[in-house]
Amino acid sequence: MPLDKGELDDLVKFVDARVVAEGCDHTRRFTVQWAAEHQVSLDRLVEGLEEFDGYCDCEVVMNCDPDQIYG
Repeated sequence: MPLDKGELDDLVKFVDARVVAEGCDHTRRFTVQWAAEHQVSLDRLVEGLEEFDGYCDCEVVMNCDPDQIYG
């Protein structure tokens, strides 16, 4: 995971708010938006999220809990 716990927490909260407001279209559009705004390499981020089954925005929210990943 290329993000530290605080960054991942920020990403998950950002994506969760967007998914609640707009729904998940089974892409990573909100994740991509967050990465661009925070100048995070999308390729590395996607690779890290996929390790925890974050294949779309709703899965990022459900499967990439910072507390579980970082203990």
